[in-house]
Amino acid sequence: MDEPPMKDAAPTRARLPARVARWGFFAVALVLGTGLLVSSITSYLGARALLETVIEGQAEAAHRELRQYLQPGRRHGPPHEDELRRFLEDNADEGVVYVAVMGPGGEPLVAAGTPSDPRPLRPGELRILGDHVQAAFPGEPPGGPPGDPAGRPLGDPPSLMGGGPPSHAFGVSSPRPPPAPIVIELRPEAALALRARAGRDLVVGVTVAVALMLAAAVFWRLSRRAQVVEAHLGEQRHLAALGEMSAVLAHEIRNPLASLKGHAQLLAERVEGDPALSRKVARIVDESQRLEALTHGLLDFARQSRLALADVDPAAVLRRCADAWPDATIEFELARAPARWRFDAAKLERVLGNLIDNADQAAPGRPIRIRAYVEGQRLVFEVHDRGPGVRPSDRARIFEPFHTTRTRGTGLGLAVSRRIVEQHGGTIEVLDAPGGGACFRVALPREPSRGSADEPR
Repeated sequence: MDEPPMKDAAPTRARLPARVARWGFFAVALVLGTGLLVSSITSYLGARALLETVIEGQAEAAHRELRQYLQPGRRHGPPHEDELRRFLEDNADEGVVYVAVMGPGGEPLVAAGTPSDPRPLRPGELRILGDHVQAAFPGEPPGGPPGDPAGRPLGDPPSLMGGGPPSHAFGVSSPRPPPAPIVIELRPEAALALRARAGRDLVVGVTVAVALMLAAAVFWRLSRRAQVVEAHLGEQRHLAALGEMSAVLAHEIRNPLASLKGHAQLLAERVEGDPALSRKVARIVDESQRLEALTHGLLDFARQSRLALADVDPAAVLRRCADAWPDATIEFELARAPARWRFDAAKLERVLGNLIDNADQAAPGRPIRIRAYVEGQRLVFEVHDRGPGVRPSDRARIFEPFHTTRTRGTGLGLAVSRRIVEQHGGTIEVLDAPGGGACFRVALPREPSRGSADEPR
């Protein structure tokens, strides 16, 4: 039968809708956010194009107003400064702040107001200066009597733009000098309002788009975290069910096993004179003891005993653990160990003893280095061996029940150790030791979480 794949397929099918929903929501939110962002930027660029059109239209309207203002009663020549000043006063509500008639060198011949930028402009050029706009328009010659090809009556004074005596004074008719360009500076209120609204719309659109994409990213991250938590809870439920099953099996096996072991030991005493039979009986006793160790491990794994916390000397606990392996070479680094720490000494001795036993079996005869120190608010124990180390792919599995690399191991030592450490609110992990080998690291908080310990009476 191929039961494990069938068991794994159900959780996979159960996780599939959640994964599709997570990625679907993320994709939809990302597409909507991107579309809103592109739409906001496009609208802003369109508003900027419209803004230039509005500015040009408002400047052209001011130019037409100036022409209409100066037309009555004038036939030729540049306007006077008083006329331009009155034009500014009459059109102040329209935002006009400066008007000038320019000379051939770009200098103003007649002007009213103060320009924001005195640099000359070519006719038809538009210059945007923050909230103000400067526009240059070509001047138009005033009309004259139809008989004068120069467009002005006989006896007129020379034009300010042309210079020199009038050509008709010598009986020669010549074209009139080019008209003087006009520069107008104004504050385009309508365009400014349009620009402010376009800027607000862009900020709102970009903010909403970014917020939508950030919300999608946060939702995706939270859903991933929820999936990890759900997987962890499923693993815990699986381990709990496995522990219950292990406890039942251990109880059912322990009594018959004790009887089998006792009878095998009695039989071994009676067959001492037969070497061949003695070896067979000794084999039965050895296997019975191995099964007995397995049942004890199952019971320890399934047992949910509470912690008996007390203030303990961590260095003394480590030395007591090391005394159980007199043949091993153990190097201590306890200079940074605290004088007292709160934990269950008996259970932690079991954890550290198991780690020392694993280190001794990983590299028999080679030194084992043990450290104890405080890191932040946690007490850290480290057991370094000089063995081949643990492959990264096996580092998570070695703490699972019944996972072992030994030929006669039960695979429960590290699983029980992890349960004890987690009861203290701590963590246990395996890392690469400096210089080669494995480093098992146990970190315990200063005070375990409430509800996991019984105070000693």
